[in-house]
Amino acid sequence: MRISFVLFFFLQLTCKLIDCWSQPQSSITEVRILLTLGADPDNLYKDDYGKKELEDRIANGNVCAICAEKYNDFLQYAQMIHEAQFGQVYSRYVV
Repeated sequence: MRISFVLFFFLQLTCKLIDCWSQPQSSITEVRILLTLGADPDNLYKDDYGKKELEDRIANGNVCAICAEKYNDFLQYAQMIHEAQFGQVYSRYVV
């Protein structure tokens, strides 16, 4: 029972990560915190969603050049970081 609550919590974090990624008011710090807490970044890579959304935010002037670098770095390393932190946890409980 407790495991299902933990997995549900991770799912909520993942949904919030996708939400924050697309919101113009969100910062890279929010996204990093969600990753640290267990949000799974895989949905950002499906159909290049994360990259396309970031390009839109840059084109609309919602992300400065310095922050764009940070977001791109996040996209480059988020999967590796998530796997290093939570890979064993997920593989034990998700079939």
